[in-house]
Amino acid sequence: MKARGIPGDKEWHGYDVDLDVRYAHKLLFGKSVAEVVQHFAGGRCIERANELLFMPRAAFQYYVFAFVEYIRSPEAEEDSDAASVFLRLLLNREQKDPGSVKAIYPKLGETVSFVAGNQEYFDASPDIYGSFADLGEQLRRSRRAASSAVCVRVVATRGTKAQKTAWRSSGATVCLTTEVITNNENRSPNTEQYYSSRLRLCQCAASVPGSWT
Repeated sequence: MKARGIPGDKEWHGYDVDLDVRYAHKLLFGKSVAEVVQHFAGGRCIERANELLFMPRAAFQYYVFAFVEYIRSPEAEEDSDAASVFLRLLLNREQKDPGSVKAIYPKLGETVSFVAGNQEYFDASPDIYGSFADLGEQLRRSRRAASSAVCVRVVATRGTKAQKTAWRSSGATVCLTTEVITNNENRSPNTEQYYSSRLRLCQCAASVPGSWT
């Protein structure tokens, strides 16, 4: 996954519509992950999580890794609030802005597993915080469900430009893809008729380009 640069004006666009995010912009703008990790310590993770939940996607996808850095630091040991809030932030952000967490999950997965599997390390009583393992499984299940989204492919018969659009239906991403088949003198006479009318359903792997918007 390509490393992300520090978010600029473009990535923060729209930040001013939310009071908390305006404060986050003042606190974080122009700063690297390393420079802002300190703002998640000392019981401030709940405030930061609320800002991350509502900030523009690109800014969230960069600064959530400051939360990751704090969670993985020795200072986070026995910080039950931080661990619980971290998992719930990811679940809530993906629900609010589908795809925003999934896109960066390959870099988040190790930390999700660490938190989900070490509830005692964070001194988080299940009676108060619920099960971290269950929260982690919800995140993984959400990602697996997204990766098996149904794709409908419509194969065309003329040399027009390939078109692709996607929409979300019933909690899954559905892709409509128009593929172009160029004329071929060696093609069977029935091929064009077949492909001009045939709809083929297929399972899209998460790695298929264009399957996610």
